[in-house]
Amino acid sequence: MKMTIGQRIAEARMRAGLNQSQLAAQLDVAPQSVQQWERDKTTPRRNRIESLANCLGVAPEWILFGNSPLNSNTVKPAGIKEVETTYKVNHVVTSAKNLDIVCVPVLNSAAELTAEDEVEMDQAGTEITLGKDLLMQYGLSEESSAAITVSNDEMAPRIRKGDTLLIDLTNKRAADGAIFAVAVGNQIKIRRLIAQLNGSWLITCDNVNAHDCREETLSDEAFFNLNILGRVLMVMGAI
Repeated sequence: MKMTIGQRIAEARMRAGLNQSQLAAQLDVAPQSVQQWERDKTTPRRNRIESLANCLGVAPEWILFGNSPLNSNTVKPAGIKEVETTYKVNHVVTSAKNLDIVCVPVLNSAAELTAEDEVEMDQAGTEITLGKDLLMQYGLSEESSAAITVSNDEMAPRIRKGDTLLIDLTNKRAADGAIFAVAVGNQIKIRRLIAQLNGSWLITCDNVNAHDCREETLSDEAFFNLNILGRVLMVMGAI
C-alpha cells in the first residue's frame, strides 16, 4: 500500500535520526505541528515542503507524491551557493514559487467562509498542496475550491472519518444523488441529496446508522433556504 505524506515524513525523520522535537526545532515550528503532519491531520504548507525536505535529506517530490527515490542527492559542498531548483513529477511542478502548485484551504467550520463565500486563508489556518492540473480537470481554481477533513463516519463506507474532500464552492445547485457540504450553524455536514417524486428533497447520510445521522425531507421552499457550501467532487483520502 502506498504511504501517505505523513508516513513518508515519519520514515524520513527516523532515517535522519531525529525525533519530532528535534525536527520541529530545525524548522522553527511547534512539535505538535510535526506530530499532526505525521498523523495526516494536517499537511505542511507549500513553503515548508522544501525546508522539510532539506532537513530530512529527501526530495520534495518524494514527500508529496512518493514517486521519486527517497534520497534527494541534493547536498551541496560548503561554500557553494544554493541554487533554486524546480522539481517536476508527472508534469506537476513542486517548486514553492511555481504556479503549477496551489494551496487549497482546509475548512474546519462554516464560519471560515465570508458573506461573499470566499475563503479567508488566515482563518482557515491549514492547507493542502495540490497540482493545478488536478483542479483544472474539475474546472476549479485555487479561489473556487476548498477542502474538508471528515470528522465522522456518517457517509461510510464511501467517505470515512479522516478522509479529505475536495469541494467546489461555486457549485451549489442541487443534483439528484450528489454529495454536498452543508452549513448548519457553524458546523459543516456532508450529506447526499435525493430528489423525491413529489418534488421534495431527501437530505440523508449513506450510513443511516451513524449516531448523528438524521434524514430530513425538505419542500422546495425549505430547500431554497438550505445553506449549501459546495459540491463534493473528490475523496482524497489522507492527503
